[in-house]
Amino acid sequence: MLYRPVTTGKRARWMIVDDDWGVLTLLQKLATRVTDAEIECFRAAQDALAAFEAQPNAFSLVLTDLDMPEMTGLQLCALLRAMSPKLKVLFVTANESLSGEAALHKGFCGVIRKPFSITELESALVAAMEKKNCGLSPALAPA
Repeated sequence: MLYRPVTTGKRARWMIVDDDWGVLTLLQKLATRVTDAEIECFRAAQDALAAFEAQPNAFSLVLTDLDMPEMTGLQLCALLRAMSPKLKVLFVTANESLSGEAALHKGFCGVIRKPFSITELESALVAAMEKKNCGLSPALAPA
């Protein structure tokens, strides 16, 4: 399945953040199977934040690890969402502390548990792009 954004005619941009090089390259490779979006990868949350600050409305989706040194995925996404409240965010983690339900309640698109299958990741990415309000916290989502 290939997701092609049709809203503005501009090519979508996705951000992938993971401190593990192997996981980062795997996520990038699998993401290209479901989208023609431009994908930018970062091993450090600070680098991802700097790129986002330079163009806060350029990215439509962020796929990030939850547990990273110096800044967690939750901390990164709080900063990103402060600049772009409708940003769609998916977490990839082996950590059991954030449930999918808790992520949805906070307005995120969901949590993908490591280890994940190719099908699980692809399905989650497609579902995130199809969801209309997963980038909004419940308080901001239209009724």
